[in-house]
Amino acid sequence: MERKLSFSCNLEEKQSKSTEVPVTLKPEIQTKISSLEEEYNEISLKQDMIQETIIYELYKEKKGLVQELSSVQLELEFLKQDNKYYTKLLKTLDKQNVDFNKEVSEHVLRLKKLEIKREEINDSIELNEQRKERIERILTLDEAKIETMDVYNGKMVEVADNISNRRIKLEELEMNTKNIEKKKISFDDYFCKEKEATGDLIDVLQSFEVNNQRKKIRVQEDIEENTQKIMQLTDNIHLLKNQKEYIEKRLFKIKGNSKGILSNILKNEVYVIVTEELPKELSQGEADSIRSWNKLLLLNKNIKVATLDFNSDILNTIVNYKKMGWLPQSVSVHNLFDDLIGISQSKSSKISVNDSRKEALIPFFAKEEDGIKYYYDDNEKTTLTIKEQPDTHLEYYHFVNEEKEYIEVYNDGYLVMVRELVDKQSEVQKYFDFNGDVAITIKIENNQLEYIKYQDLYFHSHQELLIYWLTHHIEKYTKINLILDQESQLLNDRELFNNHGINLVPLIQNNESPREITEFIKNNQFEEIFVLNRMLFNQIEPDLMDDCLVRILDGYDQAYQESVKTKIIIDSY
Repeated sequence: MERKLSFSCNLEEKQSKSTEVPVTLKPEIQTKISSLEEEYNEISLKQDMIQETIIYELYKEKKGLVQELSSVQLELEFLKQDNKYYTKLLKTLDKQNVDFNKEVSEHVLRLKKLEIKREEINDSIELNEQRKERIERILTLDEAKIETMDVYNGKMVEVADNISNRRIKLEELEMNTKNIEKKKISFDDYFCKEKEATGDLIDVLQSFEVNNQRKKIRVQEDIEENTQKIMQLTDNIHLLKNQKEYIEKRLFKIKGNSKGILSNILKNEVYVIVTEELPKELSQGEADSIRSWNKLLLLNKNIKVATLDFNSDILNTIVNYKKMGWLPQSVSVHNLFDDLIGISQSKSSKISVNDSRKEALIPFFAKEEDGIKYYYDDNEKTTLTIKEQPDTHLEYYHFVNEEKEYIEVYNDGYLVMVRELVDKQSEVQKYFDFNGDVAITIKIENNQLEYIKYQDLYFHSHQELLIYWLTHHIEKYTKINLILDQESQLLNDRELFNNHGINLVPLIQNNESPREITEFIKNNQFEEIFVLNRMLFNQIEPDLMDDCLVRILDGYDQAYQESVKTKIIIDSY
């Protein structure tokens, strides 16, 4: 839908009328005083420049100290963490060694038990042999005794029974001995294997223990080395803090602040003021922003201005801004759409715009109001509004019915933009280059951006397209610093921009909500900011980073008023 601006802005030449009677001095006195005043002004200017240079050099040194301090503190923390880890590792190695020795003792004890078992088996065999020998001796005596007996009687029967029992017992002992010997052979084989395996395991465990002891020595050496480094880094941190404190005192003596660096010398990098548009009619807030821009542009004539919204008359808008004194003549102003599709040099083919088309609309004419012609087709239930701007050669065609809304924008009769909306949820925007080809397509579905297509490139957010434009058209080689209003939504994507070498720098000029500003500074921790006045700076100073580069614009009020000879007047309606 066409956006309407409800504020207007004009310029009023400020002419001073003096009623005082002019006073003149003798020519020679006037000449001498003028010469002294010029000399005084030159000295004052040189003094200011030297002071700014001192501040800048102190800032660079402090920033280097803060970075070095941060690096040293980080290294110190890593070393402390390493020592904690090494101390734990020593305890782990000691515990492992205790466990190794315990396991070795357990295997040695087990091997001793097996040896005792083996001895018991050997003792059993020897005991059986002794019993066999004893029984064989008794058996020999009994056999000899029975041979001397002539008469078969009870005594002979008893001896014969003893002989029989002892022979049976002897057989049992022989059988038992054979079984024990078999068991001994198996046990000996098992014992030898276990002894060999246990010996190998003990060798491994003892090797582990030796390695652990070596590790302990190395870890203890690392701990000792780290401890020495920690002491050195601690001394270095103390030295860096003293140097930083000294610089802060120097800066405080010059500028009266202890946190942040007040300096109006810009870094040797590209600075770009980013705004959505350059409206032809200004609200109070927009006029205040333009005043701030001009103060900011006085810091460095190389600061650029970048606008993001589509403006089919961008070239005339820029010319008018400079003509009316809203922007310096020397400032370079860029527009995203103009750079990407060349609006200001559009030479696209004329599409649908001709006299016959306009003549065909005559029967549907309804009314003309505020320079806008209204047409209505009762059959199609379609409303068409046409806004022609002869001074800028622009024409806007706006078709509306119950289902669709369709907008065409022409520049000098050449189609530059088409926008189609369906059910107020889906939308397609097409922007044409100077050849009449579609250069940019923006697709929205269910009120959510689906994609942006530029030539053969696809982007899934407006921020991605903005980054591409900045790094391919505004500045290709050095770091870009985007100067944004403190309420800009782009500040929510600082990490995305930082990843592409773009630093976001807020311009703080609103102190209506002190608590919100404080939270804003605390949550973001900017490396660089622009502040409208000293009062705002005093408010945010406690929450600034130590090395935050701060530029206060109120010191440039007088220079700004002298440089802008026309006054911006804001209509009250």
